[in-house]
Amino acid sequence: MPITLAAVRDARDYLPAAQWDRLVTLIRRDHHLDQALSERILGQTIAFLITCSRNPGLSLRPSPMVDLGWHTFLHDTPAYWEFSQLHNGGYIHHIPDLTENDLESPLVLRATVQAMRDSGFIVDEELWAGQTADCNQCYAGCSNSPRKAA
Repeated sequence: MPITLAAVRDARDYLPAAQWDRLVTLIRRDHHLDQALSERILGQTIAFLITCSRNPGLSLRPSPMVDLGWHTFLHDTPAYWEFSQLHNGGYIHHIPDLTENDLESPLVLRATVQAMRDSGFIVDEELWAGQTADCNQCYAGCSNSPRKAA
């Protein structure tokens, strides 16, 4: 069933305006990105986290750009803790994936995008299309790839 305009969720509804602005500023500052891209990244990060909290049994993972937004949010620990408690009933963990053979990554990303759509969010295709990430949801969490650190 297609999502009607009335059913579309806005990621901004999940954060107070001042917190949204602060996180966009942190993404801009820490990753040298422009305002528009920082806003898009934060929007998809919040949509992803809300989707994870609503689908704890699904294996979900962010794209690299969304993972960048998630890392920024994690660093603002009091705000992230409060968000997790409010929307997940507990901390949304970011757990390393040590899988050496990551052949399922594109399939998990497609499933993630579909779960976000099913949750009522508009997906920013440019931030998700053709992306792979070396992390996945585990108990509504994700990871930063240890392979990208090298």
